[in-house]
Amino acid sequence: MRVAEKGDLPMMDEKDSIKGPNRRYFLGQLSGAAATLAAGALTSSRASAESSGSGTTDGMVMPPAGRLKQVMDMRMNEAIQDAGAGPATNVNNGDEALYPDKGGSFTKGLPHNQWGQVNLAAYSSLKTALATGSFSDFEKIAMGGTRTLNGPQGGLAFDLEAADNVQFGQPQVPPAPTIAGPQSATELLEHYWASLLRDVAFTDYGASSLAAMAAQELSGLPPSYYTGPRNSSGQVTPDLLFRGGFPGETLGPYISQFLLIPTYLGAQPIGQQQVTYLPGIDY
Repeated sequence: MRVAEKGDLPMMDEKDSIKGPNRRYFLGQLSGAAATLAAGALTSSRASAESSGSGTTDGMVMPPAGRLKQVMDMRMNEAIQDAGAGPATNVNNGDEALYPDKGGSFTKGLPHNQWGQVNLAAYSSLKTALATGSFSDFEKIAMGGTRTLNGPQGGLAFDLEAADNVQFGQPQVPPAPTIAGPQSATELLEHYWASLLRDVAFTDYGASSLAAMAAQELSGLPPSYYTGPRNSSGQVTPDLLFRGGFPGETLGPYISQFLLIPTYLGAQPIGQQQVTYLPGIDY
């Protein structure tokens, strides 16, 4: 993420967002523009018809004015349906309130002390900007060096397609696991096993005693701790290690074959193989 830079479009303050451009205002302006275009197009169509000696149109072809009216109705109805869904009700996992040093919260790019604890005044400046949504407050976020936040105001942007971002959340997107909870501990356990197996080819997992040990340990964890895929017997097998739980993610090899096939960026050929590190080196 990055903070806004010179030349970026300014964000609206909260008070400006009420009276400034918004979706309804934009559609209203578009409606006026559509009417103007429709009138011009209709006049042009009539002039063309008169000059050609034909005053009728094929019944299968919609007149320009009718098409513009139809597309405006479709867009307005879609916008009304999207807004009718209402906002999502989101709750956090409680880590921010639990840890006074904010050790369980996002603090990237902010100044930290020698023990990795964030400067609380800088963290407060980030929270202020997130609460107000004001461009000037985002400019005041205290950064800890040359690294910047990448688009921290992205979540405040309005998208004219589909529902608004405030309508996405729980229950479809649950709160992040707590730092001290069993699910976070299990995810760390997966990372440790993946590190130990980094020199084992995915195609060799089935014959690897190390992969079998990883699968056995993960199999012994409750499903509420380890949420990864299991077989029909409820066991984690070597071929299911480090896979996601979405449909189709347990089918086929671990690496998609599309990531092994050479591709192109226009006329530029791109080989998708990567140079790897030597085995046996502990990073």
